Amino acid sequence: MQTRNASPDLCLADIKEDGRLRLHFSGIVQGVGFRPFLYRAAEKFGLKGFVRNTSAGVTLEVEGGRLSEFVRHIVRQAPPLSRIETLRFEAIPVRHSVEFTILESDARGQKNVLVSPDIALCRNCQKEMADPGDRRHAYPFTNCTDCGPRFTIIEDLPYDRPQTTMKGFKMCPDCRREYQSPSDRRYHAQPVSCPHCGPKLKLLIKGRARKGDALALALKILRADKVLAVKGVGGFHLACRAASAAAMARLRYLKQRSGKPFALMASLEMIRQHCLISQKEKELLTSPAAPIVLLAARPGNQLVARIAPGQNRLGFMLPYSPLHRLLIEKMGEPLVMTSANRRDEPIIFRDKAAELPGLSDSILSHDRPIHAFADDSVVCSFDKEIYFFRRSRGFVPLPIRLPFS
Repeated sequence: MQTRNASPDLCLADIKEDGRLRLHFSGIVQGVGFRPFLYRAAEKFGLKGFVRNTSAGVTLEVEGGRLSEFVRHIVRQAPPLSRIETLRFEAIPVRHSVEFTILESDARGQKNVLVSPDIALCRNCQKEMADPGDRRHAYPFTNCTDCGPRFTIIEDLPYDRPQTTMKGFKMCPDCRREYQSPSDRRYHAQPVSCPHCGPKLKLLIKGRARKGDALALALKILRADKVLAVKGVGGFHLACRAASAAAMARLRYLKQRSGKPFALMASLEMIRQHCLISQKEKELLTSPAAPIVLLAARPGNQLVARIAPGQNRLGFMLPYSPLHRLLIEKMGEPLVMTSANRRDEPIIFRDKAAELPGLSDSILSHDRPIHAFADDSVVCSFDKEIYFFRRSRGFVPLPIRLPFS
């Protein structure tokens, strides 16, 4: 089997144009729509065979013609969230396959796969959530192959639903139909769910669930200038109105942070009202990682003294999950969204830990477990370079590339 670095200029002179080819891809090739992409590519080129996840990546077998052109197409047109690190291929005997299929994953062998980071809500899912006629209208756990939780829900590899924290949610017929349809955006999307079969919100006060619309109750708490714990993608946040002096005083008391700055969450339009945003900073805010970006505050901004006393920058992030998006849209104003943790301790991500007395006034939670915690990443842009203050959600567990071998 020959190994190649998967660059766009990949040399494929050793591949015969007709026959059967076995290929193995390593890198970020699970949880990013790679198998559905290979399925559609094989259909486009009229090839037969199969694709499957393995403990070390993705294995593909195809037979037919134009094989080198097919492989070049894969490397050049791979899903934007994927990263093919190496590609190994070899010619094998023709098996006269009659169709192309996605097989069950093979979990044997050493586990050596790059897990995808969590991905911010994509535009298509945003449109579905905003459409009153869509079955996922205002659903706080909407996702597809292009977005949603990955690293924080994966318990084991290969990446399949039974090996994630979604294993306890059985797909309804509609979700199953999407999952099995090659033309659908949710084809083999492991966390796929909907209001009928997926996770549900709940509002807890002093450890007891309250009846009624959990989101509406949570909004009422925020509007009353109280502090709300919110279970997000990689852990719990403490949220409150950024414009409320009373809420901010309460939050600083709970966090024991008398003067340190807090992170903010808002829409891009709201952020522009408070900060100056360069093109590079906009790209960071709207990227799939959706980190907190430190931005220059507008002169005379009223938030600075309350949120980041003594500073001239504010840390803003966009609402990267469906639940966060609903909160910001319904509130219509920026929210403080800071990690729920005790002083000098990591972010809380287990449900019971979030119920510690004195941490918050109430909790907006849900029943999708978090397997691995991931705090919000914090970055800034300076002289066209990106600098990390914290590298976590949206970037972890991707490796850091060093400038030497």
